[in-house]
Amino acid sequence: MGSYRLLALLGLLFVVMVLKLFVVDTFLPPERASGPANQAGANSAFVTPGVPTLVELGTDWCGPCRTLRPVLLQLQREYAGRADIVLLNPEKDAAAQVAYRPRAYPTLVFHNADGSVHRRLEGAPGRDRIINIFKEMGVE
Repeated sequence: MGSYRLLALLGLLFVVMVLKLFVVDTFLPPERASGPANQAGANSAFVTPGVPTLVELGTDWCGPCRTLRPVLLQLQREYAGRADIVLLNPEKDAAAQVAYRPRAYPTLVFHNADGSVHRRLEGAPGRDRIINIFKEMGVE
């Protein structure tokens, strides 16, 4: 009888682990899912302390990333001193891959001045949408 209880407990543990890995982290939005992307110190290497920061995760082979990149470079110049825009390639920077766990490219992560995640977007938003998110964050 004791071995059946142990087997049932192990089966239950397995089901909980599968649910956590494949259901919770897959279906909750990334800013709500558990994991290193939302822990305070996980992204500190990429976020400028005390300054709202946009981290863009893109690759060289991604068409929308190549389209978005010139827009971000222009915004980088326009928002100099008020906000920081960091462009990362997770395929070349393993730390970025581990910290943000992008599921699609491009992925944009907006951080408040305290380093917390304000918003996370997947796909290439337009210039106006990026500017509006900065305004939401208090960056003019």
